[in-house]
Amino acid sequence: MGRLVDGAPFSWSDRSGFGLGSLEWGVRWRILGDNAGGAALALLPLLALPTGTGVFAGHGFGAAVETVGNLPLGAHLNFYGGLGATVQDPGPVLGILFVPARLHAFAAVEWRPGSLWALVAEVNAASRLIANIDEYPGFHSLLNLSARIGLGNHARIDLGITENLEAQRATTDFALYAGLSFFP
Repeated sequence: MGRLVDGAPFSWSDRSGFGLGSLEWGVRWRILGDNAGGAALALLPLLALPTGTGVFAGHGFGAAVETVGNLPLGAHLNFYGGLGATVQDPGPVLGILFVPARLHAFAAVEWRPGSLWALVAEVNAASRLIANIDEYPGFHSLLNLSARIGLGNHARIDLGITENLEAQRATTDFALYAGLSFFP
């Protein structure tokens, strides 16, 4: 339960169920570095299509671009960092208006003890997401811990948890997630 900026009450407590999020298409373009495993810099544009179902239905088009750096710290350890921006259809979705543009940053460490799996610890931060919820914070920070399991050279499974780094009432406090990725 909360209040919109205009004072009207809103609640998601009557919303439950499952659904699929938007379909996202992205590419990775290495602009510095080579395939030898050294330091590298990449540009990652992404397009989100309004294909969500169930409780995720209603989102419009979105696009993002991120610059990501990779710094090897040893044979099985890497540091990653990135800065990016996102633009999206502001909605509304279930009465909520999204900010049409936002900034984000992340830092992560990946440890690869085996050839087909890795453990990743990531901290990320972003500017305001929601425009019309009263007292919604303008800054978000999360910790993601995940395990990546390779399925050959062209696919992987990601399993993880997300934990909010601050006592915020507005973002995910704790979540479990799973993802399946395919690579050409």
